[in-house]
Amino acid sequence: MSTSTAKNNLLFSPPEMMAEAEKFALSKTKKSNKMTIGLAMMAGAFIGIAFLFYITVTTGNSAGWGLGRLAGGLAFSLGLVLVVLCGGELFTSVVLSAISYANKQISFSKMLSVWGKVYAGNFIGALALLAIVMTAGMYGMNGGAWG
Repeated sequence: MSTSTAKNNLLFSPPEMMAEAEKFALSKTKKSNKMTIGLAMMAGAFIGIAFLFYITVTTGNSAGWGLGRLAGGLAFSLGLVLVVLCGGELFTSVVLSAISYANKQISFSKMLSVWGKVYAGNFIGALALLAIVMTAGMYGMNGGAWG
């Protein structure tokens, strides 16, 4: 490894990347129940907001099919940025805890417990956002085309 890459903590060799993934996976299982569910609810709402951005950008878009989908993809990615910046727990990322199970650092029941809490939290967060959308009547925007 060159001197410049040895000093930079952001550049890892494949074995070092695996070690970092293992640490990250184990950290996902060490959070309290309250924190796990709260972060999962937040992430579910953020992905729901990303979908709202997508629908808003693509509904009635006259820029053409390809450009409309490109704009929608960019709008949706904002929700993923929110999840990363705010530290939300998405089910798709917590599945990484399977590495901890494979390394015998956690039990199978602990892994399933974390998965269940995050899945339920994502669902609750999305339902809370749905309640806000329904209460606000956003589904009726653009003559009902939005909803």
